[in-house]
Amino acid sequence: MAKARTQKTTVLDRLKKKKAGLTQVEAYERYGITRLSAVIFNLRDEGYDIKTDMKAVKNRYGDTCYVAYYTLER
Repeated sequence: MAKARTQKTTVLDRLKKKKAGLTQVEAYERYGITRLSAVIFNLRDEGYDIKTDMKAVKNRYGDTCYVAYYTLER
């Protein structure tokens, strides 16, 4: 039987493979992860150097708002 993937391995694999980072909305839509910041906290606790930038995005009403954008420092 195949071992189930954890949210930590899913996020870490994503950050390692992509030059682009990951936002909460993207994590939810692609992977079903509802608490990305908690996963990032745990990965940092394990020693991974993950950077947080605030990225400007438009909400559904056209207003500018900011979301956390996580990237893995190499």
